[in-house]
Order: sequence, then C-alpha cells, then structure tokens
Amino acid sequence: MMTIAFGHHMPKRRTTSFSRTSEVVVIGHNSQVIATVAFFVGGRIPVRVYTNDGDLEENLAMYPGVSVTLVDGYDTCPADLPDCPYFICIDQDQTARLIKSWLPKTLAIFHLTNERRGKTSAAGFRCMREPISAVRKRLVQRLATIRRVDRLLDLARNSESALITIYGDPDPDAIGAAFGLASIWKTAGIQASIRYTGEVRRYQNKLLLNYLGQNIERLRDGEQEAADLIAVVDAQPGFWKSDPPAATVIIDHHPRREDTGAPYLDLREQYGSTCTILTEYLLAADIRISRKLATALSYGIKTDTS
Repeated sequence: MMTIAFGHHMPKRRTTSFSRTSEVVVIGHNSQVIATVAFFVGGRIPVRVYTNDGDLEENLAMYPGVSVTLVDGYDTCPADLPDCPYFICIDQDQTARLIKSWLPKTLAIFHLTNERRGKTSAAGFRCMREPISAVRKRLVQRLATIRRVDRLLDLARNSESALITIYGDPDPDAIGAAFGLASIWKTAGIQASIRYTGEVRRYQNKLLLNYLGQNIERLRDGEQEAADLIAVVDAQPGFWKSDPPAATVIIDHHPRREDTGAPYLDLREQYGSTCTILTEYLLAADIRISRKLATALSYGIKTDTS
C-alpha cells in the first residue's frame, strides 16, 4: 500500500451518520490491532487500518477485506478517512485523545488498550472489550455458582424421594424458586415434589400454578416423613410455628434466623428475591430454562422487587 503523509492543516471536523456498519476503521499499532481486525473479518465486515507500523501491513495481508494505509504519525486526519466507527489501538492516552480530537463527532469511538480503562472512559471513549480482570472476576463467580449446583446435584443423586417445601401461601417468588430447584434436580434424574403448607388465596397465584401445570400442591400428611431430601425455598424452617421440616437444603433471601442451619445453605439477604438466586444457578450451569420456568422466575423477581 502507498504511504500517505498526513497534511499539516487539520480539516474542519464533521458530524458522522451511518445506519449500518458496512466498514470499520482501526487506527494504531498496539497488540489489539490484529485481534480487532480478526473479530470484524470473522463477521465479513470490511476493515480500514491506519498505522505507522510497517510490519502490521504484512501481518494483516492474510485477512480478506482489509486495507492498510501506512501513515507517518497520528497528528492529523488522513484525507481519505471513511465515515464509520473508529477503533483506536493506541496504548498512550495522550495520543489516543489527539486522534479523537480530529475524528468526526460520533459516539462510536472506541479505545482498545490495556486494562487502564478509567482515564479513557472519562475522556469519552467506548470500550469494546472488558478488561481481563473483569472477565476473570465474573468467571470466578460463575465457578463458585457451578460448585453450588454440583453440591445440589450430588444431594439429588443420593436421594430417592425429594421434597421442595414452600411456607404458607405460595407467592410467585417461592413458586419460581421451587420450580427452578426442581428443574435443576430433574437434570440428575430426580422428580422432586413441590408442596406448600398454607392456602392459595391470591387469584394471580392460582393462575400462575394453573399455567405452570407442575406437581405443586398442598403438603399432605406423611410426605415430610417419607422424604429423604427436603429443601426449603424462600423461607427458613424457623418460619414454621409447628412441625418444621428437617431441611437439607435452604435457599432464601430473607434475613438469617439464629436457628437456621442445614448441610446446604444459601442465604442472600442482599438479594431482592430467591428467584434471582435460582436464576444464577441455572444460567451458570447452562441448564435449559423453559418458557414456563422463565415466566415463573421473572414473575417472582418482579413481584418481590417491584
């Protein structure tokens, strides 16, 4: 490609307008250039690269739909700069801000550099990729959640009669959480019964139970005694005025009671709903969420968090 030396006079800044991404511009020479080009080429999106690194032109030759223009520096705007999104691959914040000063006025200016994102974000840049530290943190959180799901599955595999109990009048959060836990245990081949101890009074809750069409009924005499695996969701055994269940699993978002304890305990007072906890389980473990389960979970979250 022909080397183009930028002119000495900065052209008048213009506004940008694009209805679809037909081409993108990459400006710079850091380690993010090749990865960014490959990302867009994989989606069959043409890429225009402006760089002062001659080696990049050779390295990018293998990518179809990529044109590379060698420049002397990044002081002024190239005459043939297209009107499209801009991805600045420069590690130096000062140089990145200089490039931004002569780019057209658009929100679609991204700064791809190392993890020092604070300064670039404050300067009005977008960030296309998350810092690796953020990805690592989210992965660690997901692994911790998967470990919880593994423990729940291990309990289910050693069970012959699993029972999920709801305290009192079943509300949407309790129903959704119970349905979510039953769906997790179903992946281990266990069909858990869902039971509530009170009466279904609210018409909306009756409609929800009817829509779900699951085995969710009032607790019968002897069912607790017959179960070898009992879970309590959206409540704690201390809520019971008499005959509290001997729970192996307790998942709840209410404040912890002093008498609450179980081999598996997940209490999150900072959460607005128990359905949120079960949704995290399902998503982290890639367990399929059916339409009915999604309805129950979202309804439970909405009713408890407004």
